Order: sequence, then C-alpha cells, then structure tokens
Amino acid sequence: MRKYDIVSKTSFAFKKNLNLKVMGNKIKGKDLIGIGFPKDNTMNIALGLISRYRKKETKERVLAELKNVLREPDTFMGDGTWGKIAEGLIAPVEVAFKELNFERAPFLIYGENEVDENTKYQFYNALKLPISVQGALMPDAHYGYGLPIGGVLAKKCSNSLWRWSGYRL
Repeated sequence: MRKYDIVSKTSFAFKKNLNLKVMGNKIKGKDLIGIGFPKDNTMNIALGLISRYRKKETKERVLAELKNVLREPDTFMGDGTWGKIAEGLIAPVEVAFKELNFERAPFLIYGENEVDENTKYQFYNALKLPISVQGALMPDAHYGYGLPIGGVLAKKCSNSLWRWSGYRL
C-alpha cells in the first residue's frame, strides 16, 4: 500500500466519525414530540428554525429552550428565533382540504391508443380537481408530476401555484 492510500483512508475514517458525531446532535421530529410538541405545522416550523438558526448549538440546550416556549408561548411572541413557533402554539393554523369532484371536467384525448393507462389515470384525477374547467391530452403524453407531460388543464382561478402543463419527474 502506498503512503497516500493510507492517508486518504485515514481521512475518510475521520470524516465518517465526524459525521456520526454531528448527526447524533441533530434534532428530529421524534425529539420534539418527546418534549410535548403538537403534531401539526408548529413542529415543521420548529425544525426549520432550528436547522437555520440553532444547528451549531447542543441538542440539550435547544430542547431546553423549546420546552420554555411550550410552557409559556406568550413570552416568546415577537422573539426573533422562536416567535413563529409561539404564534403557531397560540393560534394553530387549520388546513382545510377540498374533496375531489365526482365528475371529471370535459376533456379531449388526442391519439388515445398511444397514451398508456397510468398517464390517463393521472389525467382523470387532475380533471376531478375543484378548479378544473377543461382538459386535453396529447398523443405523446406520458406520466409526469401532478399532471401528465403533454397534458393541458384549464382552471378557474389564476392565482393557483400548480403547474398545469406537465413536467418531468
């Protein structure tokens, strides 16, 4: 074995141990549930804030601070780091889900024999969305993300964040 092979293997082992040490300090959702966090969007907000502002601090210290936020969220309102969590604990955001329509919006499929069944099924589901008005599927369409690639969907509202021409996975 040459000298530089030994050095590279040693540095790899060192990096591996360093990563294990850092990963053991990472706060996960289980840790937050363990100290009493509700299983809602507040937990997601907390994990995001920790990874952004407190990732270099010890796990114990951050969890101790979060316990204080859980006990007295009013005192943390407007706080630079924990204020959003306090807001979420005091007034949780309620997410309302809309049901799919039973009937599909009107549509055309060009070259229906050329389009596979999974792509058609994906398109049919998109046509049941409450904002769907009309749709079309082209002969070269194939499965995509949200809507098939080669699919077009006309919708009711103009401020939707969905992409309504399919894009690749």
